Amino acid sequence: MTDVYGDSIETREQVDALEAQLRAVTRSAREMVHLLSNDLTLAVGYVELLQVHPSLPEELRELVQGAADGLETATHNVERLHRDLRTASETTPRLVRGEPAP
Repeated sequence: MTDVYGDSIETREQVDALEAQLRAVTRSAREMVHLLSNDLTLAVGYVELLQVHPSLPEELRELVQGAADGLETATHNVERLHRDLRTASETTPRLVRGEPAP
């Protein structure tokens, strides 16, 4: 059997070690997604407050809208990363053990 880099995996200990590494990376990535989501939520809230603020000068409204558009894109990207992580965490351990993907 070979790992994702094409290196030979010959023992159960090697498979277990690789699975542990993958779990650690996945856990770290999930934590980053959580932190990014929290930061984005806060930023989106502030931008939404600016968008409805009655004394916001008209010349700044376009800039605030640009920020809102960028935050929306970033939010979609973080959601996509979250979905991809979920899929990878379900599929990758099977592939490490040489099992077919679901």
